Amino acid sequence: MSDILSGGTPASSAAISIGGVLNRTYGVLVANLAPFLTISYLLAVPLLVFNLLGGGGLAVGASGIGLSYFIAMLLSLATTYITMGALVYGTIAHMRGQPAGFSTCLTSGLSVIVPVILVAIVVTLLILLGSMLLIVPGIFATVLTAVAVPAAVVDRTGVWGSVKRSAELTKGNRLRVLGLLVIFYGVVMGIGWAVTLVGLPLMRPDGTILAALAQFVWSGMVTAFFAVFGAVLYHDLRVAKEGINTAQIAAVFD
Repeated sequence: MSDILSGGTPASSAAISIGGVLNRTYGVLVANLAPFLTISYLLAVPLLVFNLLGGGGLAVGASGIGLSYFIAMLLSLATTYITMGALVYGTIAHMRGQPAGFSTCLTSGLSVIVPVILVAIVVTLLILLGSMLLIVPGIFATVLTAVAVPAAVVDRTGVWGSVKRSAELTKGNRLRVLGLLVIFYGVVMGIGWAVTLVGLPLMRPDGTILAALAQFVWSGMVTAFFAVFGAVLYHDLRVAKEGINTAQIAAVFD
């Protein structure tokens, strides 16, 4: 598996720093916490409303979640990746030394809504298909497509072009990308588990609204974190593989 994930290390490709990616992710997120969280929560409002109405299957005693669950999943997918589209721009702008304003980020995210959602659907299907076959193909697909959405926003190479671009950029650093993903999901799952343990005793039989609001707050933070993490990873992979700088990466937005 390690040979497959490594993808070889071309002489022209340098290794990314796991600590560097995490430090930059933290720095960008903290510096832009207000606008990034505002965008994340604003775009997640439709899903919150759907869940408050009981559509997401959160209501106690709800029977059957087929269609409602499917709609909730689609809304979650759409809001997550539109947010990613907006925050990819904001992250690259911040790393270039420019302000990542709320309106500019939001406009940027909405301008690439169609390709970003299409890429998100393809990536999700590839990961699901790989996971249904065996665990290893699912992990491989997750690593290969780790920066497909940032590639769709910055490179604008189309749906399959973005997936291929992600595979090219991760080549030579796939074990490090896997390590970063394990750290990211481990932290998210650990904190989520702790929050659930603390909040569970506070839930009442009529706790639908509390559950929906708690999910809204938590998912908004995770989405913002994931978006910045993906953008920083994309940036560092390009710098390592292509030997370019942040200004050259951000030039596409000029």
